[in-house]
Amino acid sequence: MLRVLLVLGLVIALTIPAVIMNSNLELCYRAEKRALIADGLSIDSPNPELDKYLIRLLKMSGYVVNYVNGSKVNLELYSELTRYSLIILRVHGGKAVYKTPNGLSMINGLFTGIKWSNKYEYLRRLWLATRAFPYGSNKAYLAVLPRFFDVMLRGRFSDGSVIVVASCYSLYTLDIAKVLAKKGLKMFRYL
Repeated sequence: MLRVLLVLGLVIALTIPAVIMNSNLELCYRAEKRALIADGLSIDSPNPELDKYLIRLLKMSGYVVNYVNGSKVNLELYSELTRYSLIILRVHGGKAVYKTPNGLSMINGLFTGIKWSNKYEYLRRLWLATRAFPYGSNKAYLAVLPRFFDVMLRGRFSDGSVIVVASCYSLYTLDIAKVLAKKGLKMFRYL
């Protein structure tokens, strides 16, 4: 069932106009026909059949595919998303409500496959990443926040780049999608 939803999401993502469009014409990294499948969920919910199917489908469509799973879904990978024109993120996602001087605000994040450690506390203080727990779990992971993409993402996305996210709460707020659009991303789709 998940395979059908993911394939359907890809078809929709590639055929329906983007939710977030960016008309900025700055130079960007050319990454035509390069795809990334980042499967951070492989740690808690492995689905090797889906991964193999997606790899085969994308290769048949002419993409050079980079498959990354587990703890290799990390900060470095998130900072280099602009190397790809099609990105499939199968990762945990999270949301939070926090206090500001003006009241309550909401934020969302995308998990890495890295277990949380206090050595990442400096990222939390900079609002780049935080400690996060998958729903119903007490296992803590490092999750990137919208500001991470604004500060740490290298380069710009190539024309027509698409991210398909199979993650809870990836569009809880539009903050991540908006930051990526400023970096040239044409479509950010949630499954």
